[in-house]
Amino acid sequence: MEQRMLMPMGSAARAMEVRVAALFKQARSGVGDLKASVAQLDAYVRRVHDLPQGRLARWVSYSYVSEPVLTIGNLERLIARLSYRSGFWWSLRERGSALSQALVGHTQTVTQRSAEIQNIASRLEMANGHADRWEALSREKDLALSPRDLTRVETMVAYVVSLRREVEAFDIHLTEYMSGIEDFRETHRRELQPDLDRVIKALDTVEVRKCTLRFEPFWTNCRKATFEEEDREQLRALFGVRDLQLAGVHGNIEKLHTAWQAIGTYVESAHNHLSKVKRQRELALFMVYFKIFLGQWKQVAVHAQRLREAFA
Repeated sequence: MEQRMLMPMGSAARAMEVRVAALFKQARSGVGDLKASVAQLDAYVRRVHDLPQGRLARWVSYSYVSEPVLTIGNLERLIARLSYRSGFWWSLRERGSALSQALVGHTQTVTQRSAEIQNIASRLEMANGHADRWEALSREKDLALSPRDLTRVETMVAYVVSLRREVEAFDIHLTEYMSGIEDFRETHRRELQPDLDRVIKALDTVEVRKCTLRFEPFWTNCRKATFEEEDREQLRALFGVRDLQLAGVHGNIEKLHTAWQAIGTYVESAHNHLSKVKRQRELALFMVYFKIFLGQWKQVAVHAQRLREAFA
């Protein structure tokens, strides 16, 4: 995970709430639904692979066309490039499935470690059987922790270190996947979309002729040579697949990445705070914000299942 400027624990917890809330606001609204977006991309790539590679002459027939971009050779080369590039989606899809499985695993491990931290906190002498009163304890008389509580805090620190490792491990995978999605999008935008747009524009401006010689062999020869309205409609149907609808998948992964960065910042800050705890108020304050983290983590666990379903 990239080096961050250390943020105060309270500020980090609040920022985490905001980012996780944004992630779930999108999920609840249904806008850019990830499962639907993945299905849409699947359909797009299948349509691209159904384009007639090396067989375009079976769909259209002309030897002369007023727009050079619409020559059969040029269009077949474009179809080959489009099919090759779009095929990278299947690899990204498999990686998305692996990513979702990894997130489920990380959320389960973090949940287990968090339960251990809560269990240790409930046995602290300073809690005196009232582990549900951390906010009140954070405002009471500030006393030094007992030797036994200091020992338990050291154990809690070890568990927080484990949490931090889990969060950092997934951050690496998520960042790599985010980069792959962005590369896929940018390659299409830079190398393919301009050519596809030129084809569509040329279909609007191309000179269309109609064969009027109704006797053979002139009729057949004319149909083979002339760019007719039927040819234009066939090409429009074929190249109507030009728009790569990646925004839904990219937007969802981007929001997850942003939320995860905020979670990582909180865990790092919490680790730093707990490592220095010597007094009761400091420890109570840690538990107040750790409770916020637990609430957010339940939502992350729900999102992990949604991610897995989307890439199933």
